[in-house]
Amino acid sequence: MDVFWFKTSNGFIMKINLIKEMEIQDDFEIEVLTGLSQNRKKINSKYFYDDIGSHLFQQITKHRDYYPTDSEREILITHSDDIIKNIAEKEIDLIEFGVGDGNKTIPIINSILNQNIKLNYIPIDISEKVFEQMVISTG
Repeated sequence: MDVFWFKTSNGFIMKINLIKEMEIQDDFEIEVLTGLSQNRKKINSKYFYDDIGSHLFQQITKHRDYYPTDSEREILITHSDDIIKNIAEKEIDLIEFGVGDGNKTIPIINSILNQNIKLNYIPIDISEKVFEQMVISTG
């Protein structure tokens, strides 16, 4: 497991643990073999989001007709401070599945850090490239 440390634009230090591709290889083989051994063949769609698939999906989310990402980000920009004010914890584990570029999570992360709450941010994505881009764009 690789660990990345980086400084956010507002000066906070964050840590990302990166699970290497080798560590998920066994699960991949088992799932693909199981799926292709069935009468109705299938492969879990999470395997479409390798580096190329993740890049393509990021391009789709930026298209003017694709509204979910912008809508979710707008909700978080508008309400993240109110959400965090209602959490009476000194430490939060924020787990994000399918992190993509991590852009829509930034408002909630900033709200957590601005309230002086310790944040354990755990982004999970099948594409290793996503994490490299997150470190570059935030760091």
